[in-house]
Amino acid sequence: MRRKRYTKKLFSKNIKFIMIGLSLICIVLGLTTFFISNKLDTSDLKYNKTESSKDNSEKNSEIKEQTNDKNLPEKVYKITSLGNLIVHDSQIKGAKTNNNSYNFDKSFEYINTNLKNSDLAIGIIEGSFSGGNPSGYPYFNMPDEFLDSCKNSGLDLVTFATNHTIDKGASGFNRSLDKIKEKNLIPIGVRKDSSTPNYTVYEIDGHKIGFFAYTYKTDANGGESINGISIPSSIKNLINTFSYNRLDKFNSEVNSIIKSMKSEGVEFIFSSIHWGEEYKTTENNSQREMAKILSENGVDVILGGHPHVIQPYETIKNSNGKDTLVFYSQGNSLSNQCYEELRNALTEDGLMLEFDLGVKDNKLYLKSYTVIPTWVYREKNSNGTLTHRIIPVEKALKDPKAFNLTNESVTRINRSLNDTEKILGKGKIGSQQFN
Repeated sequence: MRRKRYTKKLFSKNIKFIMIGLSLICIVLGLTTFFISNKLDTSDLKYNKTESSKDNSEKNSEIKEQTNDKNLPEKVYKITSLGNLIVHDSQIKGAKTNNNSYNFDKSFEYINTNLKNSDLAIGIIEGSFSGGNPSGYPYFNMPDEFLDSCKNSGLDLVTFATNHTIDKGASGFNRSLDKIKEKNLIPIGVRKDSSTPNYTVYEIDGHKIGFFAYTYKTDANGGESINGISIPSSIKNLINTFSYNRLDKFNSEVNSIIKSMKSEGVEFIFSSIHWGEEYKTTENNSQREMAKILSENGVDVILGGHPHVIQPYETIKNSNGKDTLVFYSQGNSLSNQCYEELRNALTEDGLMLEFDLGVKDNKLYLKSYTVIPTWVYREKNSNGTLTHRIIPVEKALKDPKAFNLTNESVTRINRSLNDTEKILGKGKIGSQQFN
């Protein structure tokens, strides 16, 4: 009897082990089937704009592995850049709505597809967002709604280190930064707190792109000023500034910024510099000297602003054989500076730039770029005000009706394209290979 009971228990235990084993096999097979049926289809990968986040690190790593597959086409990231974005009094009047707010969306209507189809878009804002009554030149105080339109158009970053950064003093500067961030835009060249970096690292699919910006200042009698306004001591260290007579200091600061960026794993670097002489269509010696400093320190692309007119661009090589693409001035993308106001039609012209960054050996590089001439169209409204629109010149000339252009406007756009070609040189408009 005892032997039978033992045999029965042993048999019962064996049955239990067999059942457990079969269950485990079923679970493993089920999970395997699930993962096979749900594995990542690389043909459907979407590369959307994503700011750096520790939560996305695993996802980014996985995507980078996929893009390293030699059987897949090279992934290309598009970075788009606009020139000066300025709001004068006539633009404020034209953007005013019936409920006493403002809407500048129409200004970007004809280029927002370019911006939204980019992985990252940047523009230069000249002015402040100080609240109260908006105003144009000489002390710019833009309506907050202009930031809404910038964001709605597809912009992600805005260079805010310009000669109009402190038009409304320290309080205006601080409120501007608050509003820029409130609208989910990232300010470049300025910071709210001196304990934070004076540069920005933007991450897309695990690839890090660095941005920093500088504006000129004037040193006189032991003080420092921007555009004739003394820099308040409370924000002196919150704006990236340089002096033309202290470029050694500029070199030292840039070197420090880039070392910090590299330590964070930055693969590609843009710098936005507010420099040069207003209304001059050629760069000066100081711009060339600063471009060399930036190149020697490892900057990949230099985006120039401030002159309000287009200046040439070129590729320069540093002592290590590395190439840097330099745009000395992108001109005005949006403003009321025009022939009627200044007797200078060149201030109506700008460049929208598209940079295609490829990935080689897990690192970003400049594959190609596209130079798109733009022109500011002052469209007349029925109430006598004007709507200022950024017009892509070549598209508009191919189909003027699609842009609501008058015959006079078409004539002016032809002038714009011809002048831009003269300034840049033959073959410098459109798609360009880099290296």
